[in-house]
Amino acid sequence: MAKGKKILIDGPDGAGKSTQAVRVCAFLESIDIKAVVMHEPTDVGFGKMIRMILNVDTGPEDLKEAADGWFKDRMEKFLVARSDSPFFGKIRQMAGEIMATLDEGKRPQGLYMQFLYLADRYYDVIIADQHVSQGVWVVFDRFRTTSPAYGYGQHGVPVADTFALESEILAGIDLSVQVILYLDLSAEACLTRMKESGKKIDIFETLPGIRKTIDGYRQVLSTVEEMGESVYVVDASKSEDAVFDAVMDGIRKSFKVNIETSPV
Repeated sequence: MAKGKKILIDGPDGAGKSTQAVRVCAFLESIDIKAVVMHEPTDVGFGKMIRMILNVDTGPEDLKEAADGWFKDRMEKFLVARSDSPFFGKIRQMAGEIMATLDEGKRPQGLYMQFLYLADRYYDVIIADQHVSQGVWVVFDRFRTTSPAYGYGQHGVPVADTFALESEILAGIDLSVQVILYLDLSAEACLTRMKESGKKIDIFETLPGIRKTIDGYRQVLSTVEEMGESVYVVDASKSEDAVFDAVMDGIRKSFKVNIETSPV
């Protein structure tokens, strides 16, 4: 059985990532290629905690309760899973500092938020690799390029610092994808789309914050290209159909085949 592929669709909030990820997945299914969309942050474990932290309605008692209950259990399991890492000492130290922050009813910031994103990704990669081994194509709606961009935009964490932390927290984990499709859209257009869609705006989704996140993305894309990743930038200001056509064009060029007739 041929292995599946990994495709990443990324971009700032409002650029249309989720819409295009679903369309790509549906297209692949229509030509008999099994495909699945995966999202970050996830809805469970570390992803659930990330969403709690970003939610404006989350109060100190909510964080304390989670830290003393379900999230404590999740963190302990993660530490067991990474106990053979050469960087386990740092992983354990940061985990303890994050738990102490939550125990005080405070929101982790900076590199501590990046730790949470990376821990969430650890489990995401396990599931993605299972899909790929079974011949399923994985379409990521956010992945490796997301957290350093938002870490820069929302917390002022240098992109290089997030990648350095990634090399420690996820040492030995293959994070490569076959192609990255970046949906490029202005901060003003992103915010307008979010408001028009009725999306609940989180604590960092201000115009200056989105602008800085987009700047972070530009730094991130340059970094991953230097790592050998294939990156295609798509103008997301166009119609949904036009964006989809551009996304599919990037996928075809990346695989250097007509995927309708030669899926591998």
